[in-house]
Amino acid sequence: MGVDRLNRLVASKYFDGSKFFRVVRDFLVQFGIHGDPDVNSEWNDNPIADETTEDKCQPASVGTLAFAGNGKDSRAAQMMVWLGDQECDDNRWGTPVGKATKQTVQILQSLYEGYGDTPPWGEGPDQDRLAEDGDAYAEENFPLLDHIKSCKIEPATPALQRHNEL
Repeated sequence: MGVDRLNRLVASKYFDGSKFFRVVRDFLVQFGIHGDPDVNSEWNDNPIADETTEDKCQPASVGTLAFAGNGKDSRAAQMMVWLGDQECDDNRWGTPVGKATKQTVQILQSLYEGYGDTPPWGEGPDQDRLAEDGDAYAEENFPLLDHIKSCKIEPATPALQRHNEL
């Protein structure tokens, strides 16, 4: 379910222009609130169910890509990439859907982090305001946020295809 949702989000260009609104050194980077509140609502009003796993505790290594949720069956469009190893991500919405390359992780580690974490843990962008007011809120209050220029699905490399066939 998660991988299918991610593919549909990318194919629809949902992430193009998306701000990295939560960047916390050695912890995570989070994105996926669309700059247009109407587009954001279309996806957030239709979350997908949690993945079923035998083990509630899911370790995550640096570069692990997962949906960011806030409770049961809450995965919609927000994504997170771990910037530090997590011994146990004990939520069902944290099921990994991908892995960033070493080069991508290096880029993510260089994103602007000066605003700190999101409230209530820091002074960064308020996720509810960002969802409701879109890019206008971000650009007025947090002009230094980095963003995704564009996002696309690349065909698997021959080595990856061989790995998936095993």
